[in-house]
Formats: sequence, structure tokens, C-alpha cells
Amino acid sequence: MENNKNTFWFIFLMFIIILYVVYNKNSYQNEINNNKEETIGEIVDFHYSNKEYRLIYMYKVDNIEFENIISTRFFRCKDGTKGCVGKTFKVYYSSKNPEKSDIDLEEYNKFKE
Repeated sequence: MENNKNTFWFIFLMFIIILYVVYNKNSYQNEINNNKEETIGEIVDFHYSNKEYRLIYMYKVDNIEFENIISTRFFRCKDGTKGCVGKTFKVYYSSKNPEKSDIDLEEYNKFKE
């Protein structure tokens, strides 16, 4: 009986965590979509960390530089550059909070996680 209680609470807690993550991801993306502005960003780093690849990009809004990190799978640009480091892409950001952004990797978007 005690084991069933623990299992129930574990499953319930995992469900709440999943809902929280999904909600945060959706609200982050909604913030960008509802207040969308566009700029150009540059990929400055691509490395493996904690079982995932991380792509770091920088962009400027009103002469202020911002940095963001996304999780991806491994990929190379057509010219062989790992993670397209040094390449530029469109970045969409929230006009209300420019720290919230999303890089459009065009044909490489399929590698985003």
C-alpha cells in the first residue's frame, strides 16, 4: 500500500514538472511571436555539454548585445563548419524583452531540440 502511494506521488510530481516545462516553453515562444522583431545574429559557439549539443548565438538590439543558447543535435553547414559557427541567421526577439529570442537556422532548424 505504501509503495502505491509513493508511486502515485512520483507520477503526479513528474506530470506537474512536464506541464511546467511545456507551459514555460510555450509562454516563451508566445512572448516572441506576439511582439516579434527581427535582427541578424551570429553563431559564436557550438559544443557538446551534458548529453546535448549547445549552440550559442549573439545578436544586437538597439546597440545592446545579447546572447542566447539553444539545444540541438549535431550538424554541419554545407561548407562543413560544425554548427555553422561564424555564420549569420535571422533572429526573432520580443520587442518587450529582447533577451527572449529564437534563431532561424533555416534548413538546419530540423536539428533544434
